Amino acid sequence: MSNVKITLVGGGSVAWTPRVACNIMSNAYLNGANVVLYDLSPAALDLTYRLICKYKDLSATTTTFEQTTDRAAALDGASAVVVTITTGGLNAMKHDLAIPEKYGIFHTVGDTVGPAGLSRNLRNIPVFLDLGRAMEIHCPEAWMINCSNPLSALTRVVNRQTSIPAIGF
Repeated sequence: MSNVKITLVGGGSVAWTPRVACNIMSNAYLNGANVVLYDLSPAALDLTYRLICKYKDLSATTTTFEQTTDRAAALDGASAVVVTITTGGLNAMKHDLAIPEKYGIFHTVGDTVGPAGLSRNLRNIPVFLDLGRAMEIHCPEAWMINCSNPLSALTRVVNRQTSIPAIGF
């Protein structure tokens, strides 16, 4: 499928990018797709890109991979945009849990509900809306495939506030 372009936003994620890339390479329907890894961190991006290239060398896929820190270039003409980000990273999440705990509110899961989930929503919603609006310009026919938490809230806001169809996994 040489005309399919899949953009991985958060392409520098060592937790998500190798798994998503291997799933793409093992899917016969997506064989030959062009996968663009996009991330704000050049160092993280380079690490995952080199790892994915090693995986590609071990596979029989004709899927191609590239990396960029240029969001417009990453999105331009994409068929699908897979999002695996956490705005603020683990340092921000640490505060999401510590501050409520200071007041006696303890979480079993701190990234989707309660004060910690609210904090994470407040950090991520503007980023997701900005990404959805950029997709309207650069790849208006693309689907957003969200893998970021709080999953349902972020997916819903893109569906409600942009013309981009979004689904959460």
